[in-house]
Amino acid sequence: MDVRPVRALRNPRMIERRENLGVSVPWLVISPHFDDAALSCGHLLALNPGSVVLTICSGVPETGVAASSWDRLSGFMTAEQAARERRVEDAKALGILAATQVTTDILDGPYRDPQADCEDKAVEWIRRVMDEVSPERVAVPVGTRTHGDDMMTRRAGVRAVGGQRSVDTYLYADLPYFADGHGSDVIAGTAVAELVDLILVTDEVVERKAAALSHYRSQLPLLSKGFGSRFGAVFLPGAERLYRLHTGPGEVR
Repeated sequence: MDVRPVRALRNPRMIERRENLGVSVPWLVISPHFDDAALSCGHLLALNPGSVVLTICSGVPETGVAASSWDRLSGFMTAEQAARERRVEDAKALGILAATQVTTDILDGPYRDPQADCEDKAVEWIRRVMDEVSPERVAVPVGTRTHGDDMMTRRAGVRAVGGQRSVDTYLYADLPYFADGHGSDVIAGTAVAELVDLILVTDEVVERKAAALSHYRSQLPLLSKGFGSRFGAVFLPGAERLYRLHTGPGEVR
């Protein structure tokens, strides 16, 4: 398969290093939608069994709400059907990665009131889960400015973790979007300390991520079609990029 390598995004304050993040230290990975964590952190999760994935926009809409255009393309007639089926897909995928699924009552963007501000609610959910699992490491999406749910999740994650010195905080590159360079503007304005390369990605880890992603049957065909050959980059060792943050007051937005 002809794939384009994922480009690392840097700013002048960034140090690049290689770090062994596969030492079976459970993580809390905060995901905007079902499949985002597995796409962007599947190798990381496979290397750290017992991690928790909190999907922010994972609520189930009321019965009778029509499916969004994206969900109709995925084969769903109603929003409820899409949400429930994607919960099942996600649970199966995370099971392969030995991760625990946590969902919220926050609806996906197309089904929320456009005036509703869910960021505070997302912060509450993240802090609640952090209190329950006491993670040493938390991963938050970089986000892209064209995806409102992703940016909301990123802001909520940084707010929830900010000031907790006992927690190492990372941004993760949103795949497959980073394969096209999306997110560079976000990284450039962030107090990033280091770009961390994930190491110890064995063939077995690559295979487990691929097996996990195969369960997202309602999502992957459309993504693969949209990104073409570039989509193959998500499976490659070295595709997943993590950016360790400074999390002092006022440093990260």
